[in-house]
Amino acid sequence: MNHIDAKGKACPMPVMMAKKEMDTGCEALSITVDNAIAVQNLSRLAESQGFAAETAEENGCYTITMHRTGAPAQEMPEELLNCAVPAASDYVVFAGRDVIGEGDPELGHSLIKMFFYTLSEKPDLPSAICFMNNGVRLVTENEQTIEHLKVLEAKGVKLIVCGTCLNFYGLTDKLQCGTIGNMYDIVETMTKAGKVITIQMEDLVPEVTLEELKKSWIARANTPCIFLSALAKTNLEKFRSDLYGMVREIHAGRYPFNNFLY
Repeated sequence: MNHIDAKGKACPMPVMMAKKEMDTGCEALSITVDNAIAVQNLSRLAESQGFAAETAEENGCYTITMHRTGAPAQEMPEELLNCAVPAASDYVVFAGRDVIGEGDPELGHSLIKMFFYTLSEKPDLPSAICFMNNGVRLVTENEQTIEHLKVLEAKGVKLIVCGTCLNFYGLTDKLQCGTIGNMYDIVETMTKAGKVITIQMEDLVPEVTLEELKKSWIARANTPCIFLSALAKTNLEKFRSDLYGMVREIHAGRYPFNNFLY
């Protein structure tokens, strides 16, 4: 079986190289490429020419092995030479949770599995999916979701996983798909996108008490903070008083002879 090394070859060169080998009457061939677009186009080529194709991935490279099935060859789709594949749309998905919505957790987990499965079947794929906070569990612990995410990754969708979040939850060694990134990588990806779709993040809903907020990361930050509740009208007067005091102190320092705020 002849093998073709097409690593580093831009579309449509891998397709043309494989088609040339098929035209010699070979019964089987394999070709190695280093991008997901070529994998899709070579699979479509194999189907059109009466070949069965199997793909194996290793270290970022893909080897497609093709065997003639006996099915009649058809005319090669013209769009393969034009590198026409389902293009990634100008949007990014942000996953800050491992469930969808509030309410029953079991339902939320089922919904998010179905979300990524449905997304993987769509022709207009996102350019990237970013995982932060509890969302990193989707690429480390949730086997069914990981299966759908691997499909998306193979189709060229970039999966960026927050390294700080993985470390916080002790999941760094359990990463099964995607690449570890930092806040800069995620913000850069989101700001360059035309649209960002957010899987509902952890909201400050009424069920979160003031005592629970005081135990959050905000309270642990080395900076003064006041927790407010517009619904319960908690600490509004303190916020007003403290803010006024800070403004008065700044004013007195800059304009010591102007006492209209005193």
